[in-house]
Amino acid sequence: MAILCLVPFAYVSQSHAQSSSVSFSDVDKNGENTDVNSVGAGRFRQGNVDDLIYIDEDERLQMRQSTGSARSWQSSYQISDQYSYKKVWVVDVNNDGFDDLVSVNNGNQVYVLMASKNQWFFNGPAVYTFGLSEGAKGSSSSTVINDMDFGDFNGDGSVDIAVLATVSSSSVGGSGGEGPANVTYYNQGYYSIALNNGAGGFSAPGMKQTGSLSQGTNAFIFTAFFSGRVTAGDFNGDSKMDAAFCYHTNSSFSVPYSYIFPGVGDGSLDFNAAVSSGHRGCQDVTAVLPNGPFENVITSTKQATFIFVDNSDSYAQVYDGQWNLKSETKMENTPRGPVGPFTDFNFDGSADMVFTNGKSSLVMVGWNWADTSDRKITNKTSMILGTDIQTSDVGDFDGDGKPDVIGGYDEDINVYYNNTAE
Repeated sequence: MAILCLVPFAYVSQSHAQSSSVSFSDVDKNGENTDVNSVGAGRFRQGNVDDLIYIDEDERLQMRQSTGSARSWQSSYQISDQYSYKKVWVVDVNNDGFDDLVSVNNGNQVYVLMASKNQWFFNGPAVYTFGLSEGAKGSSSSTVINDMDFGDFNGDGSVDIAVLATVSSSSVGGSGGEGPANVTYYNQGYYSIALNNGAGGFSAPGMKQTGSLSQGTNAFIFTAFFSGRVTAGDFNGDSKMDAAFCYHTNSSFSVPYSYIFPGVGDGSLDFNAAVSSGHRGCQDVTAVLPNGPFENVITSTKQATFIFVDNSDSYAQVYDGQWNLKSETKMENTPRGPVGPFTDFNFDGSADMVFTNGKSSLVMVGWNWADTSDRKITNKTSMILGTDIQTSDVGDFDGDGKPDVIGGYDEDINVYYNNTAE
């Protein structure tokens, strides 16, 4: 999810008129005097208004509280500088109706900060460290968590975390002569499913290999960039949460495919039944419920559509109960990603999506998910969202019941309010 962009924002109403277009206000720029590296939105207090969360250039968690219908914002408030925060996700981990924060550092630790329901304040971070249950190739390995997504993997009604990481390592071999020794560099994918105890506390099982590997000899490029993405959803309609992984590398060798791993229903994944998406070198993956509920943390048992994003296009895949590919629809000329949240921006009962790419973005609206013919996205809205990590998110920031959009852009948080007529 995935998510980047994991706000459990749900808006379903039959009272809205059907619409095929969407109207957003001009950008509302909110200067932060610091680079905005990751953004999120959620319901952290009583009322019907979402607030903003972001990570600044000093890797601190910050918050801005919305004034609601006035469409303005309180000054930034520092939530935590206790750790170095790399990226933030917003999700209700303890089922109390208020959103909480999940973050990572530049290594193998996950932080969970639960909302206190008291305006600005959050409880102190709970820290979870993820080691390896299976050894990496080579030696001197280092672990970096690349991505997370959320879903109920064991069917107990609580949100669990799918954690995806890259383990970089190397090994030294003989040169066969007087020359320098050969060094082989490895990047391997690892995953873990952290189960929720029902109160927002998580297990941290040792990470297992995903089977994705990139390697090369005497070439630093193999460790320079190898990053993974994960999404969670029920992709074959068996009411069990599955997980899909993909990796992107700047190496021209050993570029892995993306795979869906079926959920067993007890919090584990069946790697012996891995399903290849048929695509390599992805930019992002996500799960979408085309007809709702429009929640980016998918906890329902409805079947999800798998979305794969490459360098220039995206693909929507639908599977049957036996993991046969029923359809693959090519969405032509989409940004490289990451693909952001989905929701129903125009109240037509169909999911719309946000794609973000550097200094531009695309909001996809009016997409006919039942049409399986390859085609370009013609009904789209241009915005300026995203730098660096390139995150965007969705929330109701003015309390009018319509999903709005935010994104970080240099030292601004750009807000687009939804003005679509009801």
